[in-house]
Amino acid sequence: DPNNMGAAMAPAAYDTLAAFFRDTGTTPKDYDLVITGEGQTDRQTLFGKVPYGVATLARKHQVPCICLSGALGPGYEGMYDAGCIGVFSTADRAMDFSTALRTGKQKLEDLAYSVIRLADGLQAGNARK
Repeated sequence: DPNNMGAAMAPAAYDTLAAFFRDTGTTPKDYDLVITGEGQTDRQTLFGKVPYGVATLARKHQVPCICLSGALGPGYEGMYDAGCIGVFSTADRAMDFSTALRTGKQKLEDLAYSVIRLADGLQAGNARK
């Protein structure tokens, strides 16, 4: 994103989240888990893109946050400092861009399913204690 459009869109995303909480009468603390994401999470994400804002909001309210991305680039680890407990990529093998676009929806669904199964398993494990 050479024009850093993600950072330019972040205030609008924050406004959308604030409106959602206002309209539903909820707060971030009403949720057990927050999931955010973008096409590629990297160092640039930390300069105000939506996933960074969502992660910091979740951290502020002590709600775990997970980031799902198409790819992970240099500097993605900073999302852990922003408040994410996990940062995951749909890229499970080398592929050309057209294949990534063609299979992206299914790969995202598969990744989300796996992450939710993990969360359910961890929650069930905690319930057994």
